[in-house]
Amino acid sequence: MYEQMRSDSEVIDEDTGLNKEEDTKKEIWMSLPLPYYILEALRHNQEGLHFNAIFRNLGGSPNTLSESLKYLLSKGLISVREEPGRNLPKRIYSITERGLEAILEFYKEYTDIEKTKLNKINEEMEKLANMLQNRDK
Repeated sequence: MYEQMRSDSEVIDEDTGLNKEEDTKKEIWMSLPLPYYILEALRHNQEGLHFNAIFRNLGGSPNTLSESLKYLLSKGLISVREEPGRNLPKRIYSITERGLEAILEFYKEYTDIEKTKLNKINEEMEKLANMLQNRDK
């Protein structure tokens, strides 16, 4: 991967046309897809979801889901409350305001990244069209 420097000293990835910080943010979300999907599931179920409901919706391994829930709890992106159950209390997970903000930020960054890619593609298409026009003259 070839890198170049912009005048404001940010490192640009030549392949994607994105700065490394944007790439890193996207890689974080892409490397942890389950937490993102948990946040989305909880966003659509404002009353909260029990572990089993999340598991049924998303699948995967119970251990991975449990670790992801712990991670999201530690970051303050979700909260948990206990409700009486038959034998043990049921843990109901809900998205927090911070979790909602994280999803909105992700959408904004993802949209910006996609716009940057689209702009780069459009620039390349214009260059190709100009080359073809000049060739035909």
